[in-house]
Amino acid sequence: MPGKVTSEKTEVEDKKEGKKSSQIANKLSKIRKKRSHTKENKAEDGKEVFDNTPLVGLFDELSDSDSDYEHNRNKVGTIPMEWYENLPHIGYGLDGKKILKSSVPTDELSAYLQRKDDPDYFRKLHDAVNDRDIILTQQELDMIERIGKGLPAHGDFDPHEIYPNMLGPREIHPLSSAPEPKARFTPSKWEHQMVMKLVRRMRAGWDPAAKPAEKPVIYDLWESSAADEARRRPSLMAPKMPLPTHYESYHPPPEYLPTPEEVTAWEAADPEDRARPYLSRDFAQLRKVPAYAEFWNEKFNRCLDLYLCPRVEKKRLNIDPKSLLPKLPDPASLGPFPALRAFSLTGHQDKVRCLTLTKMGELLASGDDAGVVRLWDVSSGRCLQQWQLPGRGAVHALAFSPSTKLPLLACCEGKKVSFLRIRTGMATAVLEAMQQWRQHLSQPAVPVPQATWAAPSNDSDNDDNDDILMTVTLKALPMTLTWHGKGDYFCTVAPDAVNSAVIIHQVTRYASTLPFSKTKGKATVAAFHPLKPLFYLATQHYIRCYDLVTGALVQKLHPQLSWISSVAIHPSGDHLVAGSFDRKGAWMDMDYSTEPYSKFSVFRGAVRSVRYHPRLPLLAFAIDDGRVHVYHGQVSDDLNVNAQITPLKILKAHVPHSSLGALDIAFHPHQPWLFTAGADNDIHCWT
Repeated sequence: MPGKVTSEKTEVEDKKEGKKSSQIANKLSKIRKKRSHTKENKAEDGKEVFDNTPLVGLFDELSDSDSDYEHNRNKVGTIPMEWYENLPHIGYGLDGKKILKSSVPTDELSAYLQRKDDPDYFRKLHDAVNDRDIILTQQELDMIERIGKGLPAHGDFDPHEIYPNMLGPREIHPLSSAPEPKARFTPSKWEHQMVMKLVRRMRAGWDPAAKPAEKPVIYDLWESSAADEARRRPSLMAPKMPLPTHYESYHPPPEYLPTPEEVTAWEAADPEDRARPYLSRDFAQLRKVPAYAEFWNEKFNRCLDLYLCPRVEKKRLNIDPKSLLPKLPDPASLGPFPALRAFSLTGHQDKVRCLTLTKMGELLASGDDAGVVRLWDVSSGRCLQQWQLPGRGAVHALAFSPSTKLPLLACCEGKKVSFLRIRTGMATAVLEAMQQWRQHLSQPAVPVPQATWAAPSNDSDNDDNDDILMTVTLKALPMTLTWHGKGDYFCTVAPDAVNSAVIIHQVTRYASTLPFSKTKGKATVAAFHPLKPLFYLATQHYIRCYDLVTGALVQKLHPQLSWISSVAIHPSGDHLVAGSFDRKGAWMDMDYSTEPYSKFSVFRGAVRSVRYHPRLPLLAFAIDDGRVHVYHGQVSDDLNVNAQITPLKILKAHVPHSSLGALDIAFHPHQPWLFTAGADNDIHCWT
């Protein structure tokens, strides 16, 4: 029976192992006694050396004296043990009997439960050849631990004991009296840099104990397998060179040598027409064969090919430069647009700085550097009215009020904003409304810290003071003035006033408001949205959009310009055009991006003014070189269609004076007419 055979085998093995252990113990005691007589019992520090301490070479003596210490009961030799996987035994013993397999759990769960029940499982090693477990002693475990740490196998072993002291005793007087070098006690600079690098990485969130992320394994779905490669046809081999014939021989037969006629014909033929690049020659011995005559020529040609290879491969494309330009529509099909000068308005004695038209386009107002404001009739070109402002300073801004109930003309001269009375072309109801407003303004105005509202005194003999209905005195010089669409509010921008540069004024309440306690950058120009309660403020580099109801920042635009000088908003309110003093312009699609949709960089001077036409898809830039650039800017109602910008005409409007050319432009509200004002003291109308 298998169980009986196993029990008998176990009893025989136990007897052998017991006998063997008694022999090993006797030999250990003899070795200890022998070494105790030859080795000193006292160490240098006075402590006793115990006899039961394992000594170096102890196991060597045991292995030499007893050949059965490493006992292998399986006598099958060094063959793979996988051959016995499906058999009930693992080999044969010394007596030729089968060594049956022990009852080792086959699954991981049973093996795990058995390890938990066995308190000595951590010191067991399984011998796969003999199919048995070997229990390690504490002494062997300590030895394995020391070897793993790179230490000697025995704790009392001194590796330096066999080496004598070659240096001798330390002398009192050194060979050199130089002080200790600083490098011996100064920390290493490179170690400090390495430590600081690790510290910065740890502060940034690097975990030294974290394992590096495993790279994802990418499989090639189209990779062919070995079977597919085997089914493929073998690749075609390169043709072999033909074997040498008698023509290549250094000692060919006489019939293969060329005749004199053949030599003459071969030399007279071109190299590409010859049948062979050589002629057969006869040499009596191989050592008389000379070197290849064309060796250096062929080497030179090869180097020349390598040198000229990149230049030979370079090809030039014959492309018409005009074909690379974008295809634009014919300007004649985009009319009407201003192209010809219809008439000119003369009368100013100084540079005309600003222009403005009424809401219906029947009146035109202009202001110059001498403080003179003129009112023109557009249909006839006649000057209807003229004002000489008291300060006699330059008029930087002019704007008609959009309100039809109270038509006012606001002009910025010096540090004042004056409202001028228009005596021409007004109905009786409008005149009565202006008289009532003037009487109301005669009352003392409420003082405000940002601006002072006051009615001018009529004590002076100057009749122009009667036409000044009201003045607003500011702390700095206002450069731009913009009306709100309803005509009740207007905004002034004084760049030199720093934090109080932008002020919004209300006409009906005669009050001024400072909307920003601190401006981010130097404010240059401001504008109101034509349809929504939004306010646009331009600084030198950015354009910010604010909500007039909540005061919150809605959008920040980056037109990528150095010094913004003028801003114009499209009548739809979704597009904005800005010009700058660095000879550039930018078209902004505010619903698309905060970056420019298109840039204008063809100007030869600073951009002084930019305007949209209120009804037609026209856009114009006033440049310091005296020219006015007119563009066709078509905006579609479909959000998927981009705006189309086409250059139409460059008008040579004015003659530059003192590096100033065209200073301001204004479109007619209904007609495709453009009014330009320049440094040559003239005003031109282009149709």
